[in-house]
Amino acid sequence: MRTTLSHKQRLAFARKDLQLKLAYENQLENNIGEPLERLYKFVCDNRLNTIDCCRANPSFGRVRDSIVKCLEQHYKSVWRGFKAFNNKNFQERLQTKGITINDGYISPQLERLLRVRAEQQADLIIQNSLDIAKSRRAEIVATLLQTYIDDYIDEQDERVQERAGNETLLLLLAAIGTRAALIAQVETGYAGETAKLIGTLEVRDALLAEAAGEISEGQLGTDIRTALHTSESLEDFLDAIDDFDLIEDRDFKKEWNAIMDSKTRETHAEADGQVQPLMSPFEVGDSLLMFPGDTSFDADFSEIANCRCAAMYY
Repeated sequence: MRTTLSHKQRLAFARKDLQLKLAYENQLENNIGEPLERLYKFVCDNRLNTIDCCRANPSFGRVRDSIVKCLEQHYKSVWRGFKAFNNKNFQERLQTKGITINDGYISPQLERLLRVRAEQQADLIIQNSLDIAKSRRAEIVATLLQTYIDDYIDEQDERVQERAGNETLLLLLAAIGTRAALIAQVETGYAGETAKLIGTLEVRDALLAEAAGEISEGQLGTDIRTALHTSESLEDFLDAIDDFDLIEDRDFKKEWNAIMDSKTRETHAEADGQVQPLMSPFEVGDSLLMFPGDTSFDADFSEIANCRCAAMYY
C-alpha cells in the first residue's frame, strides 16, 4: 500500500535534503581551494591566455588533473550520500520485500560518466579563470602604463608584465572563496539531483521486478508502462541539465505539457503550461514532480501511473 507524505514529513524531508546539500557544498568549497590556487599561480606565472596555450605547457597536466580529481571524488561522494538519503524513504518497503540496494555501488558506466563530467567542468573552470586573468591583467597594465608614462615604458616591458602578473595573482587569490563557493553550489546540485533521481529508479525497478509474481497482469502492465515513461522523462531531464550546464548567465526553465484528451486526468490538465525553474519541482495536484513520472518527492502514484505528459526545457 502506497503512503503519501504529510506536509510535516515533506518539510522534514526538504530540510534534511538541504542540510545534506549544504554539507557537501562546504566540503567541495574547502577541497577545491588548493587546486584553484595552483591554477591561478600557473596561469599568472606563465602569462597564459587560452586553454590551448596551457596544454602546450608540460606542467599543465598536473594542474588540470588536480581539479578533475577533486571534482570526480566529489561527484562520487555526493552520489553515494544522496542516493542513500533518498533510499531511506523506501527502507520499510524494501525490508518487508527482502530487497537490498547497494547505495555505495558505482557502476563502471556511471564512473565513466562522472569522469567525463569532471573533465568537462575542469576545462570550463580553467577557461573561465583564463578569461578573468586576461581581463584583470589588461586593466592592471593600462593603469601601470599611466603611472609609468614619464619613463616611456611600454606594455611589453618586463617590469610592467611582472607587476601586472603579481597584482593579477593577488586579485585571483582573493577571489578564491567566492569562486569556490559558486563551483561547489553548481557541482553539488548536479550530482545530488541526478543521484536522487536515478537512485529512486533503481529502487522502483527492484520493487517492480519483485512484485511481478504478486500482482495481476493488468497491474503489471500499468507499472511497466509507467516505469518506461519515468525512465524516458528522466533521460530528457538529465540531458537538459547536461546541455544547460554548458551555457552560463541564463535562468533555464521547464514547462509541463499534457496531452489534452478525454483520457487526461484533471490534475495533469490543470498542470498543462505550468512553468518552473529547471531545478524546481512541478506542482501537480498535491504532489511535487521534477518531471512527468518523477518519484523523488514520493509523489502519489495516481499522478504517475500511465502518465503520457512530457516536459519542455528551454
